[in-house]
Amino acid sequence: MKNKNRRILVSAVGGDLGQSIIKCLRDSYPAPHIVGCDMNPYAGGRAAVDLFLQAPPANESENYRDFLRKTIREHQIDYVFPMSDVEILFYNEHKEWFHDCPAVFAVCQPHIIDTFMDKYKTAAFFKDNGFLYPVTYLPEEYNGQLGFPLILKRKQGSGSQKLFKVTDVEELDFYLKRNSGMIIQEYLRQKDGKDNEYTSGLFSDGQTPHTAHAITFRRFLAPGGFSQQVELITAGPAVEFAERLGRVLHFKGSLNVQFRLTDRGCVAFEINPRFSSTVYFRHCFGFKDVLWTMDLCEGKPASYKPLFKKGLGVRTFGEVIFETETF
Repeated sequence: MKNKNRRILVSAVGGDLGQSIIKCLRDSYPAPHIVGCDMNPYAGGRAAVDLFLQAPPANESENYRDFLRKTIREHQIDYVFPMSDVEILFYNEHKEWFHDCPAVFAVCQPHIIDTFMDKYKTAAFFKDNGFLYPVTYLPEEYNGQLGFPLILKRKQGSGSQKLFKVTDVEELDFYLKRNSGMIIQEYLRQKDGKDNEYTSGLFSDGQTPHTAHAITFRRFLAPGGFSQQVELITAGPAVEFAERLGRVLHFKGSLNVQFRLTDRGCVAFEINPRFSSTVYFRHCFGFKDVLWTMDLCEGKPASYKPLFKKGLGVRTFGEVIFETETF
């Protein structure tokens, strides 16, 4: 792809992850041509792309397939960055529909998606590989084995939607009756009652055995559950945990692990087999996994040399105005 600007499709540009990916791409060289799509015609990221297209829902499989194939063909797309879990699962289940498409889909391998999109399987992975993990049950397995509070959340998917901190039996019954596809999980008490929640970005070329680049942040959550502020961590148990995990996982591309430092040690509760919403924080600290993903496909090595010993990142907000009409 020498002497050619990358032409990239980014989905779900109404969300913070899609918009963070766009910022990473805008920092790249040569300058990319970015096509953005979203179900919402007024998606916030619409103002940041070169062309915006309204997409059908990914659960309308054939319509979404036709939309992607047409967009890739008409706009000569080189890379597709699916940003929502439902889109990643769609592609993972229907790869054969795109075998003749020239675009590269920036997604992890099927075994990574199959395992880590499922939080029950994720807990089993940690257990089987000798990591600390939150004790986890399917509702049909649960018979009061955990004390309160406990966590009730979706078995599949990520983020804070459908996540409940449950304090008694009545609450547990209430939420289980109104939500299907859930798991029941031990509540992880943070060490010393402090904010000891961490997030690590991991990137692997899929070829170098037992090695992955890692960057780790202590994160401070806003009420909505997203990372409002991050603190770069370059030493200590959280960094050692992320590096150890990188040596055990066998993957290619980018993923994100979330964990807490407890009195027992570092306990992971989620791996997202995709880019995460801290991706632009990582990019600004020199961990450029969005660009490395494309570089690997072009035969270029991914090399990471930490730029800073410490640093803080704070998320900012903005506004976009559409379809104004003057008097």
